Parts: sequence; C-alpha cells; structure tokens
Amino acid sequence: MTDDALCACGCGRPKDPERRGWSRACYFRWYRAGACEGEPPPPPRRGPEWSAALREDLLWLVQGGESVEQAADRIGVTVETAERYVNPPPPRPGCAVRDCKEAPTYRRWCDTHRDTRAVYEQARAAEMSRQAAAFYVGVHWRVTYRWEPGQPGIGRPRTRRAA
Repeated sequence: MTDDALCACGCGRPKDPERRGWSRACYFRWYRAGACEGEPPPPPRRGPEWSAALREDLLWLVQGGESVEQAADRIGVTVETAERYVNPPPPRPGCAVRDCKEAPTYRRWCDTHRDTRAVYEQARAAEMSRQAAAFYVGVHWRVTYRWEPGQPGIGRPRTRRAA
C-alpha cells in the first residue's frame, strides 16, 4: 500500500475516506476521546506497540530500583502481567529423543527425528510395549496398528488390497 492509502496517525492500517483520513479504529478512538478539532487520535490501548511500550517502561522502572508491584501499580497493569514482562520466557524443551539437544521443529521432534513411524519402530525394537512406544512418539496407540508388522493371530488381521 502507498503512504497516501494508510491512516494519517501512522498506525499502518488502511484509511477510511469518510473518517478524516484515519482508519475506522483510529477515528472512533479520537471520537471517544472527545473529538478535539485538529488533534490526532490518542495512541491505541492494545496491540504489539502498546505492550512493547509497557514492557519497556516496566523494565526501566524495575531497573531503577522499584519493586515489581510498585512498577505494576504505576503503569496500570496487574502484578502477574508485570512479572511475565520482567521474567524471560522459559527455554523451549529440546527434542523428545533422549540425548538430542536440537530444538523441536515439528511437535516435539527435531528435523532429524521427525519421522515418527521410524522412531516408533525403534522403540518397539527396544522392547517397549505398543502403548509405551506410542506415548513416547506422541501419538494415540490405536494409530500404531497399521505400523505393526502383520503376525498371525495377534492384533487386527491385515487385509490385502486387490491389485
């Protein structure tokens, strides 16, 4: 989009021609704030920019020596939100395969161990039960019926398709 098609306040939304060159959200925010002539709408109360500004202000206050509770009260957020902003997010768990340190890319598996059927067959070869191996792989145990080799008299009989 070109700059002349975007909202005049700089939020990046497409402007509405009937709303003074602002987007619909910015126009109604301006209208609810009192519709002062010639003034832009107040800053948004939600969104990534707003939460990034709150996080920055909160960290600045905490680094300045205030407690998390005092900083949360000054900024106007709950203590739980302030603690979430101050504490870094927990690290993502590694791959579900033991001793693998790679980051998971598909469910709980890294790219190397993504083939769940092969991992299931390895677990079954290591004398795990069907339920335990299915839990280890991360699928329901009934899904594994088609992965098991056909054995006469055990499990569901295999059917052959006509060619």
